[in-house]
Amino acid sequence: MCGLRVYSTSITGSRKIKSRQSEVMRILDGMRIQYQLVDISQDNALREEMRTLAGNSKATPPQIVNGDQYCGDYELFVEAGEQNTRQEFLKLP
Repeated sequence: MCGLRVYSTSITGSRKIKSRQSEVMRILDGMRIQYQLVDISQDNALREEMRTLAGNSKATPPQIVNGDQYCGDYELFVEAGEQNTRQEFLKLP
């Protein structure tokens, strides 16, 4: 079981959310990093879990968590890529 989780949604009318989720998954796949996709549209409890972990009651997918440690959202993920600190951002060894 992999500790890295990406909170996403399969049901959204937002192109922005869809493209951000796709980009995060594409990058993680390209880095050969295993992760679990958590679809918050399946259960409101998962949405609440994501928002609690993010510490933001209005957080939207994608949100990235490793174990019980919150890594960040899409903007922070992209920023970590630009600064070449993605491993640290994802809290990977």
